[in-house]
Amino acid sequence: MPQANELLGLKIQWEEFASKLPNVIKDSGGNEIPVSSILDWFTLCISGLQYAEINKVDPAMKSLTWPNITQQINTIQSYVQQGIGNGPDWFLGNNRPQLMLIALWEIRKLIAWVAPDPTQGSSIVTAPTIKEVRANVQLIQNAAQLAVSAQQAATSSQGAVSNFESAVKESVARIQGHEREAGNAQTNATASASAATQAKIVVDDLVTDLNGDVSTQKELIDEFVRKRNFVEETLQGASKIGLAKSFKDRRESLERDQSIWTKIFVAGLILLFLGALISLGDVLALFGFKTIALASPIKDTSTASAAPPLERVFTYVTHVLILSPGIWLTWFAARKHGQLSRLTEDYAFKEASALSFVGYRSEMGEDKEMLDLLRRTAIENFGANPVRVIANDEPVSPIHDALARVLKKMSPDKFAELLKDILKAARADLNN
Repeated sequence: MPQANELLGLKIQWEEFASKLPNVIKDSGGNEIPVSSILDWFTLCISGLQYAEINKVDPAMKSLTWPNITQQINTIQSYVQQGIGNGPDWFLGNNRPQLMLIALWEIRKLIAWVAPDPTQGSSIVTAPTIKEVRANVQLIQNAAQLAVSAQQAATSSQGAVSNFESAVKESVARIQGHEREAGNAQTNATASASAATQAKIVVDDLVTDLNGDVSTQKELIDEFVRKRNFVEETLQGASKIGLAKSFKDRRESLERDQSIWTKIFVAGLILLFLGALISLGDVLALFGFKTIALASPIKDTSTASAAPPLERVFTYVTHVLILSPGIWLTWFAARKHGQLSRLTEDYAFKEASALSFVGYRSEMGEDKEMLDLLRRTAIENFGANPVRVIANDEPVSPIHDALARVLKKMSPDKFAELLKDILKAARADLNN
């Protein structure tokens, strides 16, 4: 009894699983289905299958109904085993209890065709139309028996009785044919309804999965937008930091050059001071002052008369020529130090502007006018030529610098007259 035993095993599994379910289950229409009634249906179907497997039934009818019975048992097995594996919540969802009842109902209806009245008065329920057909068949069979008795009683009417019996058999055959057709139509309709319900469940599951995928996709898009904004801000900050670093490197380079020229300036001052000390004795001696020799032990020198004017002029010129390289170097170092100081301040300002650009931009938010003003200011600051802080007409020597300063304060004619007066005074001094 393979089919009956298989359904019996499912009944045992259902009894264990039903203890975890509520006593009453509601279907999609709000109807209450007691869990115990499902167990009773298992019992009725098992009894019918046992009867059909033990007793001789119509082979043709069994061949038509048995595959569908097997299919419904497989459906019941799927729901019971998945319910045990997934839990009561899964079984109670998507009308699964109602679908399992439909499968049990299919087995009950199909058993009625192969096992008429299997329990002899049991509670197996058959379709009303089938009862009516069976009632007609029984009446016809009784009529056939009466006809046979009449044939035995009256041989003269044997031919008429035989014809009547043949007609009755044909009627029975037609009735059975119509009955099978009606059963097949009902079976097909039920199977179609079951397939449609199962297809609806599949579609509902797909819609649920699709909604979950849409939500996940939206979350991924939002995360992508956040990451993109973060990357853009990071790139902007990195570019400004890189620009600030280039300004910083140039500033540090200028500071090193500035330090070198500062040392040169100090060295020039020291050399000028030493040269002045060395030349001081000779200059004072020209005017007859008492001097102290730097290269010899300290001693008093006799007072001499002032040197001749030509000798004094020659001495002046000689000392000026000796000290002029030091004077020029010291003057040039001072000017370079000033130029480098201005350039260093310019690059330091650009470095600070580059580092603060991102902060200013964040503070301005979405104010387009302020952002445009910030960009223009940044372009003007970053793109300004550092050479602008250096004068275009730099003098090449201290003499040029002195002449330029004098010419700024007086006209060339007055300066020429001043030189003439100085030359006249010098000529008069030489003549004396």
